[in-house]
Parts: sequence; structure tokens; C-alpha cells
Amino acid sequence: MKLRFLGVTALSATLVSGCTHLEVNRHGPDSTGSRSGYAYMLDFTQYQIELKRTLISCDADKVPEVKTEATITALLAPDGEQVYVIDPESMISAFKTSDISITYKDGRLVAFNASTVDKTGDVIASVAATAGKVVLLASGIPIPVSDKAGKAQMCKDDAVSNLALIEANKKPIKAATDALDEANAKLAVLTAQFATKPTEKLRTQIEARTKANAAAKKQLDAITKASSDAQAWLTDRRTATWPDDSSTFHAWSAYPLPIGTADKWFKGDAIRGVIARDQTKTWEDTGDDNKIHLIIEGERGAAYQLGMSPEAFRARYPELNPAVDVTECRKAAGSACGIRLAQLDNDLVNAVYYRSVRAPIALHLVRRGSYGSDKPSAGSSHPKAGLRYRVPAAGTFLICEANQECGDGSGSEPIAKVNGAIAQLGTVFNISFSSPAFASGSVSATFDDQGRLLTAGLKRDNAAALAAANAVGSTVDEAGKVVKAKKGAELAGITNATTLAKAKADLAKAEEGLTKTPQQLASEQLTALQTQQQIEAIQATLGPSQAKDLTNQVAVAKLQLDLAETQRKRAEDPHADQAAVKAQYDAQTGVTNARITSLEAEARMVEAERALAKAKAGS
Repeated sequence: MKLRFLGVTALSATLVSGCTHLEVNRHGPDSTGSRSGYAYMLDFTQYQIELKRTLISCDADKVPEVKTEATITALLAPDGEQVYVIDPESMISAFKTSDISITYKDGRLVAFNASTVDKTGDVIASVAATAGKVVLLASGIPIPVSDKAGKAQMCKDDAVSNLALIEANKKPIKAATDALDEANAKLAVLTAQFATKPTEKLRTQIEARTKANAAAKKQLDAITKASSDAQAWLTDRRTATWPDDSSTFHAWSAYPLPIGTADKWFKGDAIRGVIARDQTKTWEDTGDDNKIHLIIEGERGAAYQLGMSPEAFRARYPELNPAVDVTECRKAAGSACGIRLAQLDNDLVNAVYYRSVRAPIALHLVRRGSYGSDKPSAGSSHPKAGLRYRVPAAGTFLICEANQECGDGSGSEPIAKVNGAIAQLGTVFNISFSSPAFASGSVSATFDDQGRLLTAGLKRDNAAALAAANAVGSTVDEAGKVVKAKKGAELAGITNATTLAKAKADLAKAEEGLTKTPQQLASEQLTALQTQQQIEAIQATLGPSQAKDLTNQVAVAKLQLDLAETQRKRAEDPHADQAAVKAQYDAQTGVTNARITSLEAEARMVEAERALAKAKAGS
């Protein structure tokens, strides 16, 4: 009999323990269990880079010069390393109904709303009458579980010719442009004179001048077009998108001049010959023994020129070290030292050729300020962490020369840079949501185009506890009937009365929190009446205009406090310099200032009415 009574207790505990959590699983290549539900990705910041490289110099016996320019556009891309799946079944239980809505834009999560309505009280009430009967038949209740499933020319002839053409046309284009401007000015004078006093002589002069100007413009257009075509031939344009993923913050040598363009412009063998003849001096030096030795470390060193660490250099060229006599090593061409040195010479020449002729660039994402991280933020991996979102950090995207840092404090100016919000430098936060037993709740969130949280809300209602408390009392009554029938009325009555009294006490306490006594209502009404009487007394004492003055002064003071609070928040906001956030603060400040101005104008009007009334009384 005792076991059967515990069965009723177990049933009640099962009914009231229906706490649900919003579960959001992080999805990965091997996480097959997280493929059922509503999937979404966080975004990361990418940049579209329009690179423009122009051949600007092809002097004989010198390495050609290539000018690099860049135009940057910030974009957002889905972050394949931050994929999450919202599990809708996590919000469902035997005693709760749920409602989940998700809004996507271009595959991006922009709004989320989930709610649960607790029905536990209703369910307990419906099963209370049968609970005792069930216990008479069995001591346990099965719970269903759901599944989830001479001099060398290094440029080619066409390059030299086009550079020469552009240079040769600079003065003629300027002279022709100046002459045409002057001729058009004279034509304008003749036209004005003809409009004032038309004569046949002026008509003839205007016709002749018009024809001459048209011929001069045609000639200027031809010269300009020739220079433009030459400039286009000497210019290479390409568009790249970087980074490819959210965990890449630096690229030290990227997007060089295409091989086809380099072959069109340059004589590769001639350039390599000049590099081999002159540039080797930078990584060789004469020692105290009057012998030529190799420099490995430092900016002049061979390792640095190759873009590798000294350790990697020694592993690749084990026979070469600072003690080696470079001259003797080159003489012994067939020796291990001579073979390795020839390999190094060739590698160094190719490295200098690649760096100076093909002109690769370095790319960097740099955090500004104290918020954020220079490493990717993964966020919590626990499913019950809830909805994940990322707040971008203020940062700078820099384009530098290859293998270099640039910008503030580096001593090197960037090719291009842009400041703004960079998503992957920010932190991944989470919005968790749980709905305890006897509670109904909802959670909502909306995000802007940068993935930043715009609005969020959490609501929980415990009113279901009232119905549950009533239902528990009914369940206890039914359990008491069973006990009385099986084990005697006296002992069961005492046990049942104690439990029922506790349930009714819980019910009274819940109702007390939701209703007000007549004494409380009367007290509130009395307070409101006294306040109104005080306001009327002030108006009677001061008069309507003075009362209005005081009201306006109070309102203005409050608005000034609001304005100060807005300015404080703006000063502390790390995103206040971003255009969208700045516009919000500007709009809020503008509205507050407009309200203050309106109240001040109203005060001046009241003062004017008072003065007018006084003047009328005096007359």
C-alpha cells in the first residue's frame, strides 16, 4: 500500500517538473545529431578589393616600377565556422504548448521569437479524478520519450612605347586643351555680340571660329584617346574578396600581379639578370677576414628576403652558414656548398622578382580599442546556452606592401585602409531561455544588417501556478479516498488534511500576489485623491499661468536630465562612431532638444499673455 501511495507522489512530481529550455546546437562536419531544426549562420566581415596596378617606369638598367592602388568595399558573408541549429522540440513538453517563429533575410537570421504556454494546471485538473484509480491498478506510469535526431632594358618594346607615348603627349594635350579653352571663350564673346547686334561680319566670324574649334577638339580627342589607350594597356585591374573565412586575420603575401600581365610588360630574364648582378649585395658582406660571408638574419639577411625564419632557412640550406666563404663556395660549383649556394642565389632572385615586379600585397584585420579579440570567438558550445549572436568590434582593414605591417606606429604608410565594424573581431554572446514548471514565457530578438542585436525581450508569467495549486488539492483529495478505502480513514484523514492544508496555503499565497485587498485599493484611491487636491490647491494659490510656468520648468529640467543621460551613453558606447549608431543618437538628441525648445516657447507665450493682461488691467 505504501508503494502505491508513492506512485501518486511520483505522478505529481512528474507533472510539475516540466521545465523546458531553448536548445541551440552548434553544427560541425561531424555533428550529425544537430541537423534537425532551424539552421542559421552568424556573419563575418569580408572585403571586396579592387586592385589597380600601373606600370609607371621602365628606365633602362633599372627594375621597373609598378604603382599599386586599392578600393575597398565592406561586405557580410555567412560564417561557415559558426553554424547553429535551433531545436524546436526542446520547447515542447507533455504539459506545454510552444510557438516558434524565425525570420530570415538572404539566408540570415534577422528575427526570432519563441514562446511556451504552460498547461500543467489544466492537465493536472483533468487527470486528478483518475489518478487514484490508476494507482489502484499499477504502481508506475510510463513516460513517453521522443527521438531527436650596354644598359639592359627590362620592359618589353610595347611597354616602353606606351610609356613614351604618354610622356610625349602630356605637353601637347595641355597646350591643345589651353588653346581650345581660349578659342571657346572668344567664340562665346562673338556669340554674345551677335545676340546684342547681329551683323553679317559677326555671323561669318562665328561660323569660322566654330569650325576651327571643332577641328581642334577632334585633334585633341585623338591625342587624348591615344594616351588613354596606352594607359589602359599599362594598367592591370582585378577584384578579390578577402578573407575566405572568419579565422583568417592576416595574409602576408597575396594577390600578386598576374603572370600573364607580367609577361606582357616585362623581360623576365633581363630583370632576373639585373637582380642577380646587383641585389645579392644586400645579403652578402665582407668580414674581418676580408672574405665574403652570407648574412642570414635581420632585414638584410637572406632568410628575411625569402620570407622565412632563420630556423627554416638553416633547414633548407644546411650547408650554408655565416662562416662560409661565399667566393670559394661559388668557385667549387660542383661541391655541396656550391650547389646549395646556386640554389639560394636562384631562390633569392626569384623572391626579389616576385616582390618588386609582381608586387603582392599584405592584408591585415586590426582591432581598435579594448573590446573584442584578435582571435576568433567561438562562444558557448552548450546546447542550452540558447540563441547565439555576435557583436562586431571596431577595427581597421589595412592593405600594405608584401610581408609588411603598416599604419599607426609601424613607420610605413598603407596602400589603403578602412575603419569600421568587423564581425569576427567581436565576441559571440548568447540569449538563453528556459520556462520552469507552472510558467509561461516568451523570448524575442531582432538583429540589424551587421548582425548586431537591435531589440530583445524576455517575458515570464507565473499565473499558471494558481490552477496547478488548485489541481494539486484535487489530486490530494483523490489520493485520500484511495488511502481511506485501503488503510483506514483516521490515519489517511490526518495525512490528507495536512497535505491539503499546505496546498491551500500555497494557493492563498499565489492569489495574494495577483489580487489586491479592499484596504489596498482604498488606500491607493485615497493617495490619488490627495495628490489631485494638492495640485488644485497649488493652481488656486499661484494662478493658472504661474502653475503652468512651474510645470514647464519641471518638464524642461527632466528633459535636460534625459539629454545628459543620452550624452553619457553616447560617450561610453564603443560603437558611437559608426554611422547607424551615430544617427540614432543624433535623432534622440534632436527630439529632446526640440521638446525643450517647444516648452521654452510655450513659457514665453504664457509670459506674453501675462504681460498683455497686466497692460489691459492698467488701461
